[in-house]
Amino acid sequence: MKRSEKIVVLVLAMCLSQLSTWAKVPEVYLHERSGPHLEQIVVVESREFHKSRLRTLALQFVKDVGAGHVTGTLWIVTSRLDGERLRGVRVTDQSYAAWRRSWIREYKITYPVGRVSVVSGSARLEVRMPDGLIEKEVIAIEDPFLVKNGGVALEVYYLYMMEIRGLRGEGPVIGYKYNVIFCSRDIISVPLTSALMKELSRRLNSTQIQASLRFSSWIRHANLPVVYPFDVPVIPPMAQKAADPYESWCELAGAAIKCDASK
Repeated sequence: MKRSEKIVVLVLAMCLSQLSTWAKVPEVYLHERSGPHLEQIVVVESREFHKSRLRTLALQFVKDVGAGHVTGTLWIVTSRLDGERLRGVRVTDQSYAAWRRSWIREYKITYPVGRVSVVSGSARLEVRMPDGLIEKEVIAIEDPFLVKNGGVALEVYYLYMMEIRGLRGEGPVIGYKYNVIFCSRDIISVPLTSALMKELSRRLNSTQIQASLRFSSWIRHANLPVVYPFDVPVIPPMAQKAADPYESWCELAGAAIKCDASK
């Protein structure tokens, strides 16, 4: 074989080797647009679930949201089954005991998962690695999921969009409302305030917001993950009353703000 032919063969071999290691386009498991909010779940291969690849996907998602939305949530998993877990039990009348059994079952499964949260250009990347290690990183401007409330920093656990429909929740969609779920581990109970709602309104560019504050990560919601993946899990108590020690909520509808708290 001539020297020039050997060089060509070597170059081809290097190119083929490089192609085999290039990242594949993620499988889109869920893609939903709800007014100004974009929600996606994508599935990547296990070998691609590493920080640099996740950060690349995250930055691309920030651009996608900025092109036509105000907010967005991107979940990254390594299997369709885990993508299904992120969508919750989808049962609205589940008892506390049944929910707790689901929680115990899911608690034993530590699957790798990433979440990219975007609010008005600011973005956070959260990752739970296969070994259970949890990392959080601000990847654009400031942390969109940290908000001050009466001198206490609250963390957003979930942000999603709800449809507003006509009488009795029926008929065509006439608008959208943000639902924001906060969590605080501070021992001081500081209810949500109207000042916080005004700050949310500014960040989300919306006058239709419902917010709630919990002092535990046990969030029973039919369409959210049974176990919050980005915190050290604490097993819920047997009694429902002990699992709901304190909650505060506020609602913004147009210019009117209504807040309440219960113990």
